Amino acid sequence: MKKTLIGLSIATLIIVLLAYFTGGTDLVLEGLDRAFGNMKKAGFMILTSFLLIGQLLCIVDENMVNRILNNIKGLKGIVISALVGGLMPVGPYLFYPFVKMFHGHDLPYYILIAFIFGKYTYDFARIPMEISLVSPKIALLRYLSTLPIPIIAALITYRLFRNRTLSQLHHRKTD
Repeated sequence: MKKTLIGLSIATLIIVLLAYFTGGTDLVLEGLDRAFGNMKKAGFMILTSFLLIGQLLCIVDENMVNRILNNIKGLKGIVISALVGGLMPVGPYLFYPFVKMFHGHDLPYYILIAFIFGKYTYDFARIPMEISLVSPKIALLRYLSTLPIPIIAALITYRLFRNRTLSQLHHRKTD
């Protein structure tokens, strides 16, 4: 997280300097005004999302997670995990903390990959928007053409990492 913050800070400084040299103080102030406007809009959503995920983490106990995870393995687990990922109607503020909840559990890594790829490839909540903004044919073609992607990604992950779990990979020591 510290490296990410440093990287973002450097990128921000570069962009602010670019804005200053392009349009002077007025352009920098306009950018700050827009940034704070966006922060006000997103702030309540972010706070609410973190409160929701905090409560969810309190309600969902380890035994429940382990019972569910022990039942989803193999190709069946890949397909179920990809579909469940695609059905999650939440944005990144809820999705990433939800995924982090699986650290320390014996979740097969390939199942997690299917879940993440399913969320970002399928995201079934986008279907109505895609149909109305693009066209039903193109939306259907996109979904049909991307259908195997989470499954392929999970199978590749399975091939590379076999039966390793998320906790084994997460706590792996690097040389």
